[in-house]
Amino acid sequence: MSSEVKFHAQLTGHETFPLRQLWLSKLVRYINQAQESGEVLTLSANKAIVELGVGKNMVSAMRFWADAAGIVNSSSLSVTDLGQTIFGGEKGHGLDECCSNITTQWLVHWQLASTPSKFTAMWYLFNKVTAPTLDRETFFQGLCDFCKSMNVRASNPTVKRSVDVTLRSYIPRLSGKGYAEDLIEPLLSELDLLEPRSRDVFAFRRGAHPTLPDALFAYALFEYWERQSISTSSLDFNRIAHDIGSPGKVYKLDPESINDRLYRLSDLTDECLIWTEQAGLRQVIKRGLANSNPAEFKLNLLRKAYL
Repeated sequence: MSSEVKFHAQLTGHETFPLRQLWLSKLVRYINQAQESGEVLTLSANKAIVELGVGKNMVSAMRFWADAAGIVNSSSLSVTDLGQTIFGGEKGHGLDECCSNITTQWLVHWQLASTPSKFTAMWYLFNKVTAPTLDRETFFQGLCDFCKSMNVRASNPTVKRSVDVTLRSYIPRLSGKGYAEDLIEPLLSELDLLEPRSRDVFAFRRGAHPTLPDALFAYALFEYWERQSISTSSLDFNRIAHDIGSPGKVYKLDPESINDRLYRLSDLTDECLIWTEQAGLRQVIKRGLANSNPAEFKLNLLRKAYL
């Protein structure tokens, strides 16, 4: 698969903290305010710890997650175009400045889990694991074996921490007394993509996921299409539903709901993406703005997702 040709592993940087609900919006606001006031921005200073209201390790985790989600460029400490679009800043008001819209959560999940270079453990879980249920140890061992097969050097403690953070990102951590310690905090836990069966066993929740907007599904579909090594004017159903890095795979959508969403593509995209079923071929055809100005087309889809 094309997503594995240029493989780059990322298992560290999270400082053992899952992405929390307000981290992205708080970090974007902090960076924008610093730039507006002409400050020399550094996240290692005490000022950042005070302003962001978290400890030093959490500041590092915020920086990691914001970069992995494509919201902040951690090298230049600048907000990306996507970050400005969602959370606002110099270019105007954002689509979800307080990070309260579940569309943002679906978007961030896509950003983190659709390619291996952002956070490999999440990508592995949603793309390489095919069993409907899984236990923590099998997840850990499978990721270890996968890293070895890709010639990635990663110690067992590093892999174990990445497995733990991945699971805690989607399933609230239970305390010794059975209370959910992370129930409100993890940004991605509201997506209900993973269901705990016990402390160490969980299952994927595959289905229609009605809180996922059609426009964001189309955005993910188009971005997946752009990542393919060979440019094509059409994309068949099996790849959309089952390919590594595809929206069907990453969002855990069942075939029937994918088919329903594809039927709505033409109206949604003003016929820039058209779903056809002819001569035994089930495919999406790309035309119009999707070909002539893909960046504007994607931005339009993103804006529609928040309407």
